[in-house]
Amino acid sequence: MAKVSLLYGVGVQLFAVGLHASIFMLILWNNSRVSPTVREAAMRQDLPLARFSSARAMHHVRAIDAFGPRPVGTYPNEVQAPQYLFRAVQGAVENAFPDAVVETRQSFAGSEHVDFAWPVRTPQAGSYNIKIEVERQMATGDFEIGFLGGVVLSYSNISNVLVRVSWQKEDQGARDDADYLLISSHYDTQPGTVATADCTAHIASMIELFQNIIAGPPQEMGIVFNFNGAEETFLMGAHAFLSHPWAENIRAFLNLESVGTGGPLLMFQVSPKASWLLEAYARAVSHPFGSAIGQEIFDAGLINSETDYLVYHKLGGYSGMDFAWIHSGQFYHTTRDSLDNFEPHTIQQAGSNTLALVTEICQAWAHQRGQEASSDPTPSSKLVFFDLFNLKLIYYAFPTHQKVSLAILTLLAVHTTYIEGVPLLRSARAALCHFMGLLCSIVLNACISSFIAYGLQSTLSWYSMPSRLLALYAAPALLA
Repeated sequence: MAKVSLLYGVGVQLFAVGLHASIFMLILWNNSRVSPTVREAAMRQDLPLARFSSARAMHHVRAIDAFGPRPVGTYPNEVQAPQYLFRAVQGAVENAFPDAVVETRQSFAGSEHVDFAWPVRTPQAGSYNIKIEVERQMATGDFEIGFLGGVVLSYSNISNVLVRVSWQKEDQGARDDADYLLISSHYDTQPGTVATADCTAHIASMIELFQNIIAGPPQEMGIVFNFNGAEETFLMGAHAFLSHPWAENIRAFLNLESVGTGGPLLMFQVSPKASWLLEAYARAVSHPFGSAIGQEIFDAGLINSETDYLVYHKLGGYSGMDFAWIHSGQFYHTTRDSLDNFEPHTIQQAGSNTLALVTEICQAWAHQRGQEASSDPTPSSKLVFFDLFNLKLIYYAFPTHQKVSLAILTLLAVHTTYIEGVPLLRSARAALCHFMGLLCSIVLNACISSFIAYGLQSTLSWYSMPSRLLALYAAPALLA
């Protein structure tokens, strides 16, 4: 009988391991596949201006990459890239509205401000005035940042290229208190790399998104684009934006980043009190890809790195979302982050999703506007979120997670004590033994994994091939 029980237990364990391994491989396959619709759109050259086109975006990627590496303070970063961005924005305006009226125009050598303004009429929405403002911000300042043990940073004459789009009905006139959505990424790079993914491709996407937005219908919110010129120098460009007058009316933000060169765009950080943003994301994106694990890792300080999300959320007080490409992370911050290793369909997938999300957020803000923060169902708690095989986004407040966990433990105790008839003290003793066994297995697994990673000098041997995780770390976990 004991032998049968042992075999049964081993069989259950092997089944559980096989099930987990199958789910893991299914997730890897699912995250690496590209839908036929995205592949088709990525190949088309004739998409309307109001639809995201990777062909148009890749033209900007190649042009900016041609400037070479763009560390802060270099000629490509301080002159060539800003001038190109200004020309690209101007070209997008001329494509959408050949009869655009330019109110003011100056040279683009220092801190300038250029306005485009003209009436736009749409059959559905009546008559609107659309105003587009382009400005190169030159900023000097200092701030304290929490990571790396806490440091105070100062900067002088760093630059951002800012674009602001707003709509007003003709009978309402201009408004100075309009609400805006911020979209941000950076065009500066680490020394020695053109950084196609980090973040030339996102900058190109933002140019295309700007084209899509002004060619499309009016939005319920204005849009501000921060083409950030100093992110790699400890987030200085994002902090510089906070000192700009346009920063006062930002109500939400999307930050676009990269720690790889492809794959779906991962949503890995969302501000507390921003469940309405998660709801908008769930409605807008047909194949969501997100996990709160990344946020937990950043909050725990396990990674000595940060994104502009830190500045916008913690220093600016904005609610927002942080996105990044994570596939092929072995190319991150290296000379191999180039067009040769960039996945072309990646930009189509990310751009189409971001455009849909921007539209949905603007519509959601029409209902959110005027509500007090206390009306949010998650006023002071973190949000738990994850996707279910890219089919549906699951999200809820952390207190809900705690209540569900407590309810499950209570049901187990009731079932064991009153249905199976096991005395409560004996159940508690068994649960404690299971917990101690689990704790010991975690410690043993950590020791074995640390030996593999550091003792055998294989710290990132799995980075370019995640399937190796099964052999390197899942096997020790099974042994433990």
